[in-house]
Amino acid sequence: MANVIANNLKTLLDQKGLSILSDPRLLKAILLDLCPQANSEVNLLLIALQENIPQELKSNTNGVPQDIFILQLANRLETNYCIEKSKAHATVESWAHALGLQVPTKADPKQQTVQPAVPKPALNSSPKFTRPKEILNLSNNCNIEFIRIEPGKFIMGSPLTQRGRMLEELEAREVTISRPFYVSVYPVTCQQFQEIEGYTPHPSSEHFPVYGVKPAQAIRFCNALSRQFGFSPCYVPKNAQLNLDEDNNFDRNDKNGFFLPSEAQWEYACRAGTQSMFPWADQYDHATMNLYCCYEHRNNYLSEVGQKRPNQWGLHDMLGLIWEFTDDIIPVENNKRSGRIVKGGSATSSWGHCKPSSRGKITNMISSGCCKWSENAEILLIGFRIAKYCD
Repeated sequence: MANVIANNLKTLLDQKGLSILSDPRLLKAILLDLCPQANSEVNLLLIALQENIPQELKSNTNGVPQDIFILQLANRLETNYCIEKSKAHATVESWAHALGLQVPTKADPKQQTVQPAVPKPALNSSPKFTRPKEILNLSNNCNIEFIRIEPGKFIMGSPLTQRGRMLEELEAREVTISRPFYVSVYPVTCQQFQEIEGYTPHPSSEHFPVYGVKPAQAIRFCNALSRQFGFSPCYVPKNAQLNLDEDNNFDRNDKNGFFLPSEAQWEYACRAGTQSMFPWADQYDHATMNLYCCYEHRNNYLSEVGQKRPNQWGLHDMLGLIWEFTDDIIPVENNKRSGRIVKGGSATSSWGHCKPSSRGKITNMISSGCCKWSENAEILLIGFRIAKYCD
C-alpha cells in the first residue's frame, strides 16, 4: 500500500507541480480518491507536510547522506507525533520517492542506529517571556506581539437578569486566575499562519485574521510555533492514527510552549479589570461599540486586525471580527455532542454575541450562537489567538 501511495503521490506532483502542496485539503481529497483504503497513510503524509518534511528533503544541502537524513526526519516525526517508527520512516520515504529523490535501500530503521533528529530550523532560541510586553520575530517583516496578564479574581459570566443575555452564557461566578500568562495582542493573522504553517486555510490579506481554521489547525500552529522557538509543545496527539479533522485528538500538558487560552483566561483578558457588560460600558450603544468592535456586517465585513480601539490592557479585536477558539471543550451530556468553546463574536454577529460573557460551541447552529463544522467550514469566521505562561 505504501508503494502505491508513493507512486500516486509522485504522479500527482509530476502532473500538478509542487504548488499543490500549498493546498493540503485538495491533496488529501485527491489521494483518498486514488487510494480510498489508505486514510491513515494519507493522514501521515499530511502530518509530514505540516512538519515541512518535503521542503527539507528537497533542500538537504548540509552534506548529510540521504539515508541518514531520512532516518533523522523519521525520528523527528516519531518523537513529535508519537508515530510508530516503521510508519514514520515509510512516510518520509514516500515523500522522498514522490519528490524524485533517490531512496537508499540500506536505510532500515530496525537495523541502523538513528542519529539525533534534525531540529526544525529555529528563528530564535528560547526567548525569555518575563517583560510586560514581548515580541516574537517570525521573519524580517512578521512578528507576534504579546502582553503579560497578571493573576487576579474576576466575575466570569453574566447575571441572569442582564439585558441582552444569551442562552449560552454562564451564570455569573467568581473565578481566580492564579498564574500570570501572556496573550497575543491580536488574533493570529494570515501572514503569521503562513509563516509558520506554510499555507493559509482561506486566502486573504496578510494582516487579516486567519479564519476558517479547525481546532486541530490552531493546535498544530501552537505546537509548530513552540518548536520553532525552542519551547516544549503543549499538545500531544493521542495516537498515531491522527485525524486532522477531529477536535479531541490531542492531550494537553503543562509544558512551556504556546496554547489556546482557556475560556476563563480569555474572558479575564477581555474584561481587562472591568465587570460591566462591555469593557467600555454597561449598556449597548452602537456609536461607542463601533469604536471597539467590528460586528453586524459593519465596516465592510472583515478588516485587518488592530483597526479598532484596544481594551484597557492593550488587547485588540477581543470582541467582534472573528470568533476565537479557547482551550475548553464542553463534554457530552444529555445525548448532545461535545464542542469546543469559542468566544468574542464575529463581524457577522449581533451585539449580544460580542460581549466578554458571550460564548458558543462549534457544534451549535449559527442561529443559536455560533456554528457547526461542515464541508464549507472555511467560510465560518472562526480564528484564534495564542497564549503562553510566563517563564
